[in-house]
Amino acid sequence: MIASSVRRLRPVLRPPASWPFAVFILVLLILVGASATRIPLSVAFAAYALFVAFTIRTVRRLPVEPGIWLGRRAVRRGLVALIALVCLDFAIGPALLSGAGALLFLLLVLCDVALGRATSRIASAREDAVDERQEALRNRAFRAAYAVFALAIGGSVLIAYVWSPDSRAWMATRLSGGAILVFLQLLFFLPAMTVAWMEPDRLGDEPAPARARRGLERLAMGMVGAAVLLPIVLSLTLLGPFRTVEHVEPIVGMPHGSCQYFHAEKQVGILFGATQALNAVACSDGIRAEEAWGLNSSDCLPSSAVFVEVLSTRCSRTTDSNGTLRFVYSARVRSSLLPFLSRDMVLNLELARDGRVVRFP
Repeated sequence: MIASSVRRLRPVLRPPASWPFAVFILVLLILVGASATRIPLSVAFAAYALFVAFTIRTVRRLPVEPGIWLGRRAVRRGLVALIALVCLDFAIGPALLSGAGALLFLLLVLCDVALGRATSRIASAREDAVDERQEALRNRAFRAAYAVFALAIGGSVLIAYVWSPDSRAWMATRLSGGAILVFLQLLFFLPAMTVAWMEPDRLGDEPAPARARRGLERLAMGMVGAAVLLPIVLSLTLLGPFRTVEHVEPIVGMPHGSCQYFHAEKQVGILFGATQALNAVACSDGIRAEEAWGLNSSDCLPSSAVFVEVLSTRCSRTTDSNGTLRFVYSARVRSSLLPFLSRDMVLNLELARDGRVVRFP
């Protein structure tokens, strides 16, 4: 009898879903240490995709019942707001086939799976699978969703095509990018999003889920939070300090007087960021300083750009009346996931006619 009692208690005492928790810790360690250990981006992205896959599986195991977090109205509305933000980012931001587009697609799939669990798939359920209250809610949600869909899609297309030629050109580029995915998302999932927004908190006689389900709920909350917040946190590292590496080395045997080799790298962001590089040789003969190579407009290119867009804003080389050579390369780095977030990076080289380095980098 004691043995049978132990056997009955064993599933309760066993930590629920321990294998996703181990993957959760492993993926976080890989992604956080990727920048310091120079792990290839493909490996870090594959680890994140694997983590999202395990997160989806964990969310699908989560029951929808009174007390579970997906049954709370505030959580469901937050989920709808997150889906709307991802769609907006797709509409104005990265292309679907880019790295940032693939990451946003993973987040959208995760949100759609959580949306299905939160609404018990009422929007697509058969008529015999819903009660009268759910059917009435679904009918109201479909009417509201169709109105929102018509205003969002039709209004956006109409305004873009009648506003200006630039807006029409922008619409044409968006139609070949993530806007198609946004259209399909709203077409198939907007009714479920409306149900999630309108449905009140679920009430029940049970005050809280069982301990095993509570553990699974906390695990799912942590995994979803990590999957959503990690790209945002990495994008926010663009606001961090610049990391600069510089090196100046004299060159012997050049026919243009005293020459020096200049190398500089300026980095911003952790894993999600850009690197601005300068490799050039400049010479001075006591009368004027001149560029040998590496200070041309074709050299104003980013060394690397990961989940960011780099736009060159200035690339100029001048020599003043005193014979001082000045080179300026500035670029604006904009996050692909958070388009409102940008930083300016500048590399400077100022070499006097006597070979003295006035400013670098």
